[in-house]
Amino acid sequence: MKRAKMSKPKVLLELRPAMDGFAGIPQETRLLFSILRSLDNIEAEGMIQTGGGPFLLPALKDNDKVLKMSYPLARAMNKMSRMVLSAYERPEVTKFEKIQEYFKKKLTARVMFLSSMFKLSKVKLTKLEGKRFDSFIWTKLFSKSLTSDKYDLVTKCDFAVNTVPWHVMHTAGILSLNYFKSPIFPYIDTKKYDIFISQTPYPARIHKNTIHIVRYHDAIPVTHPHFISDKARHQAHHYNALFENVKDGAYFCCVSDFTRQQLLSIFPEVEKRAFVIHNIISPFYFYDKEADSNLVPDIIHSRINLQKEECYPKFFNNKEKELFYHKKLFGKPFKYLLIVSTVEPRKNHARLLSAWEMLRAKGYRDLKLIVVGDLGWDYDLIMKKFRSWIDMGEVFFLNKVPASDLRVLYRFAEATVCPSFVEGFDFSGVEAMRCGGVVAASDIPVHREVYKDACEYFNPHSTVSTAQAIKSIMENTNRREELIQKGFKVSECYTYEAILPMWQELTEKVLTHKEAFLNEDISVQKQVFEPVKNF
Repeated sequence: MKRAKMSKPKVLLELRPAMDGFAGIPQETRLLFSILRSLDNIEAEGMIQTGGGPFLLPALKDNDKVLKMSYPLARAMNKMSRMVLSAYERPEVTKFEKIQEYFKKKLTARVMFLSSMFKLSKVKLTKLEGKRFDSFIWTKLFSKSLTSDKYDLVTKCDFAVNTVPWHVMHTAGILSLNYFKSPIFPYIDTKKYDIFISQTPYPARIHKNTIHIVRYHDAIPVTHPHFISDKARHQAHHYNALFENVKDGAYFCCVSDFTRQQLLSIFPEVEKRAFVIHNIISPFYFYDKEADSNLVPDIIHSRINLQKEECYPKFFNNKEKELFYHKKLFGKPFKYLLIVSTVEPRKNHARLLSAWEMLRAKGYRDLKLIVVGDLGWDYDLIMKKFRSWIDMGEVFFLNKVPASDLRVLYRFAEATVCPSFVEGFDFSGVEAMRCGGVVAASDIPVHREVYKDACEYFNPHSTVSTAQAIKSIMENTNRREELIQKGFKVSECYTYEAILPMWQELTEKVLTHKEAFLNEDISVQKQVFEPVKNF
C-alpha cells in the first residue's frame, strides 16, 4: 500500500506593494517572494491585491460552480482572464464615474465593518493559476526587480486573489472606532495557509491556525508623523493595523534592529515576537567592470524627469532645449554628486543642496548635483530652492532610471549621498556600495547599523558637516579607496545568497514550534529567537 505524499507547509506572502512602484518596499517584496519560492521546506504562494486601486474580480473559488458546468476549462479560463483584466485601472473619463468609484469604496468599507462586527461574513480568497497567466504575473509583479532566470520560479505557481482594495479594508477598521475603543478589521479566510507574511501592518484578522508575520519596515508613521504623506489617514491606518496585529499575536520580522527598537518603543509587549532579517538588494546592482564614465552625460540627458514641470527648465522650442543640454552635459567634463530617493522632507534634499552650494562656492565649480527619484509630497518649498540651479543646468532631476544606468551613476559619482533624517533601512547606500561607489550618509542609528564603517558620516542638521564629509571623500584618494573596498564587503551582507538562509531558518523554526507560536508560549519563543535576534 502506497503512502500518501506529505504536503509541504504553505506560506502566503502579500504582494500588494509589488503591484506598483520600483524601489524600496515593492522591490523587497519581489525579492522576498523569489526567496520563499526557492526554499525547499515550504510551498509559497503570493496574494494579489490592489492598494487604493480598483476592486479585483474574483478568480476561481474552491469548488467553483463553473467547474461543474459544460466546457469547465474554458469557463475557468474566462473567469481568471477577467480577473487579470480587472487588475488594470479603468480609465475614468467622467466626473460621475469618479464619484461612483468613490462611493463604491465607501459603501464597501461600511458593509465590511458591519459584517466584521456581527461576524456575518469573511473575505474569501480565490485562486489564479500562475502557469496559465505567467506573462501577466511577470510583467505586473516581478519584472522590475528580478532577473529573467527567476521567471519560472515566481510565475509557475498558484496565487491567491483578494478582491477588496487594501485601503478599503483599512477604512472598514477605522469606521469601527466610532463605536469601539480598538479597531475591528475584516476577517480573511487563511485556513489553508500555515504562515501569512504581510508587508507592513495588515488591516485584517486571519484564521486562528495561521501564524501572521509582519514584515515591518519602519515605525515612521507613528514616530515621525510630520514626515509622511496624507498625514492623518496614513498615521491612523498604520497605527490601528499595527495595534490589531499586536493584539492578535502577530510576529514582526523587522528590516533593521533600529526598526525593531522603534517598534518596541511603541509596543514593548512584543519583545519576544520581534526579530530582525535585513532587506535584500536586487541582483541588478553589482560591480560592472565594463561600466564607462563616458555614458554619464547620455544617461542624464535621456532620463530627465519630463513628467513634472518643476523638474526641468522652460524652453521655447526643441532646438533651444537640445542646445542647452549639449552645452551643459557634453560641452566639457564634469563631476557630480548623486542622491537616489523620492523628493519629500524626510529625505533632507534641502540640506544636501545647501552643502553642494557651499562646495561650489569653495571652488568645486564643475560639480553638478543629480537627483534620481520621483516627486513625492510636501515638496513645493524644496523644489523652489532647486529652481534656479535647474534653470542653469547645474542640477538635474531624473526618473525611471533602469538599474543598468543607475549602476553607472553609482559607480562614477563623487559620492552617493544619503542625508535622511530617519530611515527603516535605506537601500541607495548599499546599492551604491555594491556597484563600487562611495557613500556619504547622515549619522543616524540605522545608517550606522546597515552601512557600518563603510561610509563617511555627517550631521544631517548641519550644512558644514555635510559639506566636510563630502569634501573629505573627494579630496582624500586613500580614504575614498578604503571606503569603496569596505563598502563592497558590507554590501555582501544584503545579497540574495546571504539573506536566503535566514528565511530558511526562520520558516523552519516557526513551523517546528507552530503550536507554541499559536498559543504564544513565551518560553519557546525565547528559545527560538533570543539567541539570535538577527537571523
